[in-house]
Amino acid sequence: MSLRMNRYTFKDGRYLRCGYTTGTCAAAAAQAAAFLLLKQILPEKKTDNAMMKDGCVSLFLPGGTEVTLPFRQSAQDGAQRVPEEGAAGAENEKCGGRRKNETFSVCCAVRKDAGDDADVTDGMEILASVSLCEEKDIIICGGEGVGRVTRPGLDRPPGDAAINTVPRQMIRDAVDRVRSLYGYEGGIRVEISVPGGREAAEKTMNPALGIEGGISILGTSGIVEPMSDAAVVETIRAEMRMKIGTRKCLAAVPGNYGLKFSEKYLRLPSEKIIRCSNFIGDTLDAACEYGLTGLILAGNAGKFIKLASGIMNTHSSEADARIETVIACSLEAGASIGILKRLQDCITTEAAFSLLCECGLAHKTLDIAAERAQRYVQRRVRGRVVTGIVIFSSESGLISSAGEVREILDRIREEG
Repeated sequence: MSLRMNRYTFKDGRYLRCGYTTGTCAAAAAQAAAFLLLKQILPEKKTDNAMMKDGCVSLFLPGGTEVTLPFRQSAQDGAQRVPEEGAAGAENEKCGGRRKNETFSVCCAVRKDAGDDADVTDGMEILASVSLCEEKDIIICGGEGVGRVTRPGLDRPPGDAAINTVPRQMIRDAVDRVRSLYGYEGGIRVEISVPGGREAAEKTMNPALGIEGGISILGTSGIVEPMSDAAVVETIRAEMRMKIGTRKCLAAVPGNYGLKFSEKYLRLPSEKIIRCSNFIGDTLDAACEYGLTGLILAGNAGKFIKLASGIMNTHSSEADARIETVIACSLEAGASIGILKRLQDCITTEAAFSLLCECGLAHKTLDIAAERAQRYVQRRVRGRVVTGIVIFSSESGLISSAGEVREILDRIREEG
């Protein structure tokens, strides 16, 4: 049975259909397989089948929304007993093989539907094979078609399957929901696989990022919303118009990281912050058009390091000079040739700044990047708006600023 989402968003004068992330599909498949497994292992348990009905599984997304996804049972084999207390051995964290009493599993599949934002995973089946294990935990690992992380600086450490943190938690929550339903306190092993994932990954950024052998299981909200640049820019402009009111100073952030940072460290309420996504240049243009006198741009180094090279659309499809920019700024900060060569091998900004932290050059490098970004921003607004830049690295604990951040913050607070 194919998955087709019936949620739409209106962009560019037309309705575009949303889709589900690979993380949602993996969690739904895992929940369905866990339910069918425990139903057979513990047939004496009478349970409410509300989460499983007519070939569909009801899953909770990270925000609490409940969605229903079709699934199919792919395969099962053998017969298994519930492991005894104190059984010998320990589950291999990487799930490298079955134990002798792990001879029974249930495998379910959910077909990925990316909606009108179709990518290389659209139409692929995400499989979850679920079996019992002797550990009192939910063990999650990657099988065929799921990539393996080989380099530091990504969401998962080297050696782990490329199943990101949020999807892992979704899988864990989905399976734990089934365990609670059956009153089962034993361990469950979940292996996520994607037929054709190895080939599909060659069309993604995974090989360049050091993720080998398959695709990544991704997603933060569980839902894929179709992207339209013109529509996103108009949304930014509309939010700016709405939040200006009698105010003349605001802050702009790319997304959730910047929002949480601005609320916590800059102590700004959400009504004084707009989300600019990747469209820094368009946001600056709108600030000039609508008569703002002050604008703070606050964002994670992963995106805002690009501003230090004058890149005003920070989406990776537009331009990506993150490591090159870090190298240029660290050279100015006094980095040796050896450090510069090591920076070339970094695949993320966080990895680069972790290296610079070891050398005692991280703060100075980020300060230089912030000053460069401020110069490019001022060139864009041509002095019509007072601006300030705040760049932070959540993992390295770095914060740098440039421009008139303190002055603008004072103005924002005075405006109330």
